[in-house]
Amino acid sequence: MNPCPFCFGKMSPTFTNGLPREKCTKCASLWFEGESLVNLVGTEAASVLAQRTKGKPGQCKHCNASLSYVAQCPRCGHDAPACPPCGTAPLAVAKVHGLRMDICPSCNGMALDSSGLERLQQIAAENRPRKPVVTTQELLKTLKKAPCSACQRKQLLKHTFTYDNKLYCGSCAPAGAAPFDIELARASPALAPALGIYLTGNEDVMADAVSMGITWLFKTAASHLLE
Repeated sequence: MNPCPFCFGKMSPTFTNGLPREKCTKCASLWFEGESLVNLVGTEAASVLAQRTKGKPGQCKHCNASLSYVAQCPRCGHDAPACPPCGTAPLAVAKVHGLRMDICPSCNGMALDSSGLERLQQIAAENRPRKPVVTTQELLKTLKKAPCSACQRKQLLKHTFTYDNKLYCGSCAPAGAAPFDIELARASPALAPALGIYLTGNEDVMADAVSMGITWLFKTAASHLLE
C-alpha cells in the first residue's frame, strides 16, 4: 500500500467512473497514476502539462517554502511531498485556475489535497455542459428495446409495463403493473439508472465530477501557459 504524498499515511485504492485513484485514509488527499490520467485526458494534454511542470519547484505542505531538488524542507525540516509509487521528491507544483496540482516529474502522477479536491469539484460544477431541453415526445423517439424481466422478450419501452421497478411485456405484466411512463421512470431513483442503457445519450447518468474536472483542467492547461 503506497504512502500519502503529503502526510505519508496509508493510501486506499478507489475507483469512480473510469478513473482509478488512491485516497489517503488520514488526510483524504488523492493520488492519480500518470497512465490513468493519460487514458482519461489523452496523451497530448497529459504530456503538455507534464512538460510544463518539469523543473518547477515544489512546495512544503507545512510552511509553504519553495522546494527545489530537496527531499526535505530546509526551513522546517519536514519531508517534501513525494510520489507514492516511485518516491520522487519534491513533487512539482502547478496551478491552473486557482487549483494547486502536485505532479511527479518522473512518472507524471498527480496529487490533490482535500482543499484541491473541493476546488476541483467546484470547477467541474461550473463547467458542466448544460443539457439540451428535450421534450417528452422527442425523448420517446430515442427509446430502445428492453427485455421483459420475466420472459426476456425485447420490445420497445413505450410498449412495456412497470412493476416494483422492473419492466415487463404485456403478456407477463403482473396485476397492478402500470404502462411505462418516461417521465415517471426518469424521476424514479431505482428505475432510472437501469434505464440508462436504453436511453440514447445516457442522459440520466451523471458524469463523475472528479474525472470531468480533471479532463477540463488538463485540456485548459495544455492550451494556456501555467501560472
